[in-house]
Amino acid sequence: MLELINIHTYYGDSYVLQGISLKVQEGSVVALLGRNGMGKTTTIRSIIGFTPPRRGELRFKGKDIMHLSSHEIAQMGIGLVPQGRRIFPSLNVKENLTMAAQPGRGNQRWSLDRVYSYFPILKDRSNLKGNLLSGGEQQMLAIARALMTNPDLLLMDEPSEGLAPTIVLKVGEIISQLKESGFSILLVEQNYPMALKEQGVDFALDNRHLWIRMPSQWAILRIRAVVIRVIREWLDTNGFTGMDTPILTPAACEGTTTLFETPYFDEGVAYLAQSGQLYNEADIIAFSKVYCFGPTFRAEKSKTRRHLTEFWMVEPEAAFCDLDQLMEIEEQFVSYIVKRVLEQCAPELKSLKRDTSKLEKISPPFPRISYDDAVKKIEQLRNETDDPEKKELLKIAEICSNSSFFACDAK
Repeated sequence: MLELINIHTYYGDSYVLQGISLKVQEGSVVALLGRNGMGKTTTIRSIIGFTPPRRGELRFKGKDIMHLSSHEIAQMGIGLVPQGRRIFPSLNVKENLTMAAQPGRGNQRWSLDRVYSYFPILKDRSNLKGNLLSGGEQQMLAIARALMTNPDLLLMDEPSEGLAPTIVLKVGEIISQLKESGFSILLVEQNYPMALKEQGVDFALDNRHLWIRMPSQWAILRIRAVVIRVIREWLDTNGFTGMDTPILTPAACEGTTTLFETPYFDEGVAYLAQSGQLYNEADIIAFSKVYCFGPTFRAEKSKTRRHLTEFWMVEPEAAFCDLDQLMEIEEQFVSYIVKRVLEQCAPELKSLKRDTSKLEKISPPFPRISYDDAVKKIEQLRNETDDPEKKELLKIAEICSNSSFFACDAK
């Protein structure tokens, strides 16, 4: 649909684009990524005719548009979402949209009603002037205005710039919806989390520096950051003192076959820590309640979810604590983490399409079940299934699927 061949663009004597070439196929989304000053916006300006290239070829739907004016290029079917939004602040939402409207073709044309179906917030704000909209609403208006021109190709220049993370996710969802409807988009961004569907998992795994730009990884890492923060928040406000236990240790805490060895000067070898437990068992004598939270290493060569080579582990320890007190600490701790994640990470969880109904049921007190009853329940579940793998892998967690619970010694 769009092809740039060896484009050279200048600002006066400043030589900015030095032979750029790219293609946008019909129905595809192409992301042009790079930091500030790399010529991303200049590429958009070269295509739309604001800053015409001096050399090269610029073709749209097979036709040369190199020497056309901006309005002629727009009339051929190229829409623009400019950097900085550039809406008309003195006009209301509806006026911004209708003044840009161009006739479309067939059932796929963009009308006011269709735009409102993608951006319901704009319908609610239809009589509000542009300068009274939030930054995210202004960005939605800029995208909607470009769609009202009924383009075949949409140029988007840094649509996430200056937006809150939740609005960035919303813009990403809109772009995905447009792609699914067969829309062609050239997306220019500096820090945009690339859509997984545009390139695929294999591409991301082969280019690991791009992996965290995927919406799924971006959302997961944001949730992880919240989990870490609220773990410390609960422990710090409930009398636990944080301890930084050593990463290099002289002995094994658990199995000696899963240790990473490293030379330790002339004193033999040291090991990457499996746990801070041994240190914190000494610390609780002085501080009563402590915790460590840091990297843990296990020399198990596996890529399954149950065998991680490196991960972060939180380890609270408390002196003079019986089983009932321990279970109370655990249920309060887990419930607090879940509650705060649900409060603070709703957009991220939605982006991951996670069913939060089970998380919403987690609240203290957790049911208690004795080991004897747990064994009986497991046996019952095994007898009720004909699946041999399920019989083998059946776990206690399936006993109580609607909430968390404790299995403990019967009294």
